[in-house]
Amino acid sequence: MKKVLSVLVALLLIAVACVPAFAADAYKVDVESSADTAAVGDVITVSFKVSSGLSGFKGVLEYNTENYKYVAGSAEATDLFTTEINDTVDGKITVASVASEAKDAGVVFTAKFKVLKKDGVFKASATDAIDGTNAAVTVNGDELAINVTDKGAKAPETTAPEAKPDNNKNSVDIKKTGGKLYVSTAAAVAVCAAAVAVTMKKKNED
Repeated sequence: MKKVLSVLVALLLIAVACVPAFAADAYKVDVESSADTAAVGDVITVSFKVSSGLSGFKGVLEYNTENYKYVAGSAEATDLFTTEINDTVDGKITVASVASEAKDAGVVFTAKFKVLKKDGVFKASATDAIDGTNAAVTVNGDELAINVTDKGAKAPETTAPEAKPDNNKNSVDIKKTGGKLYVSTAAAVAVCAAAVAVTMKKKNED
């Protein structure tokens, strides 16, 4: 890939060297994102675009490595130009794009990035550019800052308050079934205790 990229750049340099320079402020590159606002941890797609009238150029997309992490291997060229991509350098993706004639405006390549933190900037630029007549032209660059927000904090989980036993409950649990009374164990203990208390009191009085 590097060899092909070097050949394309060399062809561009030869073409530029053989013709007089021509200034044109109509040529430019743009960098756009799939989202104007993203949260930390999101993955966004960035597009490198060119205006119409170019038949070749060397392009560079620069980014802050502290703010964005390039998703390895995600840079993908469109069929607008014959394009070779070098994405082996952190903070920079370089392309060499050539065509047999001037091309319409469009996306040259796209790449994916994971958002790490706020205040990062993408910068697009192009050099060694030629128009449809192989005349060297100047291409204006572009910058893009994405509004990055923090991931929303996860709401704390809430648990229902633990039910506390009612120590003041003195009621007797009595159930009636088939004409017979059934007293719960707790109720039976309470009844027995009361009976003992009454018996002891009566005995003391005697």
